[in-house]
Amino acid sequence: MAVAADQQTVDGGEAEAGAEPEVAEKTADPARFASVFRRFVRGTVGDDVYREPRWSRLALGAVLPSVTGVLWPLGLLLAAAAVYRIRKVGQRGSVLAWLCLAMAVIWLGGGTPVLGPWFGSEAVGPQGRAIVDLKVGDCLSGLLSDVQVKVGEAQVVPCTLPHQGEVYARPSLGDAVYGTDTDLSEEAGKACPPLLSDYAMDSWAIPESVTLDAIYPGHGLSTAIRHSTAICIVEGDRAGWKGTLRRDAGNLTADQLTYLRAARAADDAWAAEPERKPEDHPDIARRWAGVLATGLETETKALAQAGWPGAVGPAVTALSAELAQAVTHLRAAEHAADDATMLAELRLGVAHAGNQQAKAARAALGLATEPGRPLPTGI
Repeated sequence: MAVAADQQTVDGGEAEAGAEPEVAEKTADPARFASVFRRFVRGTVGDDVYREPRWSRLALGAVLPSVTGVLWPLGLLLAAAAVYRIRKVGQRGSVLAWLCLAMAVIWLGGGTPVLGPWFGSEAVGPQGRAIVDLKVGDCLSGLLSDVQVKVGEAQVVPCTLPHQGEVYARPSLGDAVYGTDTDLSEEAGKACPPLLSDYAMDSWAIPESVTLDAIYPGHGLSTAIRHSTAICIVEGDRAGWKGTLRRDAGNLTADQLTYLRAARAADDAWAAEPERKPEDHPDIARRWAGVLATGLETETKALAQAGWPGAVGPAVTALSAELAQAVTHLRAAEHAADDATMLAELRLGVAHAGNQQAKAARAALGLATEPGRPLPTGI
């Protein structure tokens, strides 16, 4: 009888009175429908609006180019797009996108190696940079050949690595009309050499093998009417050196600066020494004796006016005493009545120039103690 009743219910589609249906019918939820519709309008993608948001592929793709600096413009675009997209559709990776964007901006601003603290600054090799974008203090890998100048690019490396050149000045050549390429080159050659002493205040710290070079943006153009800026470069041999040649207020102590400023006048006088032999050109030698005497007097006065700490004081006092003797002989040479007396006094003045005393003072101050043998600065 039970089987027949069940069959009747199935065939006739009628259930017994008072019996509940086996499966309850699902009812529509208006609140859930409204939530789905709002999220659809806001742009949520995907079929299942309730599952956990996916990571932004744009943010993930920006990591490598932004962190390493390889194709950093691509990293900048991907990171910016990721920030916009994440805010729009609610994906994961907002912090990552912002970090990648910040790293790409760092590369845009000049290329500080983001991975330096982990891999060390020496892991960074030469980086090509347009010659017009070279800055004072840039260290250059390789000698700046005519080929590089015409291409317009130089290889810049950290100064802690071996390098063969440094940019020491960017003087303005002013607004002018230059008829040939040689005109600009000559103007740059005149403007650059006097500026080396501002970049490398310690002349003893400049290697003997270096030479001075000067180029300018637009090198290779036959005619130019523009405001031009020269690029002054000190170059060495292919062996190069480590550490910057820069010696100024940025990496010298107050006492070192005082000493080097005091010696500036004497250094300039020594640099003006005639190439011709004194006995062959006594008049030129006589004039130079006066120039050197003035330079040493200026140095002596400046050294006496400063207060020197510790062991520096006695060394500077000994130097000043020796320079005073030199000045006496040099003035005698300047005003000598005959050439023989002039030559004898000039030799005595040079002999009392205080080379050994200067080495002692420099050693006490922590400066280079041999001309042409700079102490490494680690910069």
